[in-house]
Amino acid sequence: MGNIRLAITVVATFVVVAVCSGCAGGPLSPAEMAFRRTTETASRWSDGVDAPIRYNPARCECPEFEILLDGAWLRAEIINDIADDPIMTELYRSALSAGPGYEVRIVGRVRGVQKQRYRSAVIRLEIKSICTDATCTGGAEGGAGPAGSTDGRLQQPGG
Repeated sequence: MGNIRLAITVVATFVVVAVCSGCAGGPLSPAEMAFRRTTETASRWSDGVDAPIRYNPARCECPEFEILLDGAWLRAEIINDIADDPIMTELYRSALSAGPGYEVRIVGRVRGVQKQRYRSAVIRLEIKSICTDATCTGGAEGGAGPAGSTDGRLQQPGG
């Protein structure tokens, strides 16, 4: 009787270990992988960004702007107060006037990732300056100054 109990205990232990270890390292869903990539990108650019954004409205409920970071276009939620910032008002006016594909360089800061409001994770973007030609016009905390690199893919995170 003791051997049967021992055998049952050993078999039950192996079953529990097999079931639990199978779940521990399961593959991530595509949505979770995208969220992790977006979060990693956001953390690399939290010290500041000088990059192009483009107006690219979509049929889904998501932000209408995208930002070029690390060689990829990512949806960006602009968190500036548009109503109280004439530069942001002009950005939206220009984008709506030009239509999809409107692109402009900005200087700003990535402020994390927004996941709850949208179907997928999006970059939260605070714009400090909008750059046209070789000059950047400051927003609420921005200022006038020279524009940075002309290729978002060549930027270094944090600068």
